[in-house]
Order: sequence, then C-alpha cells, then structure tokens
Amino acid sequence: MGNKTLLERFTELANNRKAEIIELQNMYLLKQIENEMVQERFKEVDNKVLAENPFYSNRDCERSESGNKISKGDRILSSDDQWLMNIEDYDKFLEICKKENYVVGLTDEEGRYTEETNTENQLKDIKEKLIRLSVEILPEDFPNKKLLEDAIEYKGCQSYKTRETLFEFVMKLR
Repeated sequence: MGNKTLLERFTELANNRKAEIIELQNMYLLKQIENEMVQERFKEVDNKVLAENPFYSNRDCERSESGNKISKGDRILSSDDQWLMNIEDYDKFLEICKKENYVVGLTDEEGRYTEETNTENQLKDIKEKLIRLSVEILPEDFPNKKLLEDAIEYKGCQSYKTRETLFEFVMKLR
C-alpha cells in the first residue's frame, strides 16, 4: 500500500467490505419501508379511535397538521391534529389507543412495541452500524480519522451533522 494514493487505498478498503456495505444499505432501506408501514398502522388505529370517540379541539388553529382550519370546540377527526386536545382528553385518547394497539398486535399489554413494530429502534441500529462502517473503511492515515471516530461517539449538534454527513456518504457507496 506504500505508493498508493489515499483515494486508491480508500477504494481498496471500501471494495474489501463492499458486500457488508451493500447488505447494510439494503437492510436500512427495507427497514425504512417497514417502519413507514408500521407508522401507518399506528396512525390507522389513532384515526379509528378518533372516529369512534369524540375528542374536541382546545384551541384555534388556522392551518392544522391535517391541513384543516380548526376552531376551539371542533371535533378532532385526524391523528395529525391530536395535539389540539386538552391534556385530559389527550391522556384519555392515549389510553384508548394503547388498548387498541394491543388488540391489533402493535404493542404488548403495557404499551411497549412488539419486536415486529420496534422498527424505529431497529432503523437507528442499522444506521449506527453504517456510520461506524463509514469511518472504519477510511485508511489509518486519513487526515482527522481519529477526530471522526471521536465525533461519532459525541452527542452534540456538530457531531450530529458529522454523523449525518457520514451516513449520507456511506449510503452513496456502491
């Protein structure tokens, strides 16, 4: 590796782990689709609860999350607008949703996600593996490699941006 450029060494290291990179990329994309489907199932339950139980807005909203103009006292019919409820109604809404989510198999009796519906955490885990891999494939003499290794461990704002940049980078590799 002595006379090779930094880019050549990086390319070689990346190619050595190409199968792992592609497998994690595919896992991430599939889990992302699965997560969207799971979130849609939760939203369906929320909307069913709203259709079957009257909950009303506690405030005016010119343009709500659902795109509607909602006035104080209007019935809430979309889960996108649940934030307009007062605290007592919202707590009651969540309690009913918790029971319904259990009935349809989205959560356990305590309201915790099941293994199948815990897709957000699974997605985060795969993303974390990809971010770590993006730094691992850099040559040892890559400028600031140690700084990047430290940055992915730190949980600050700049570190978040660095992590997102590394994630975007590794997702573009093929």
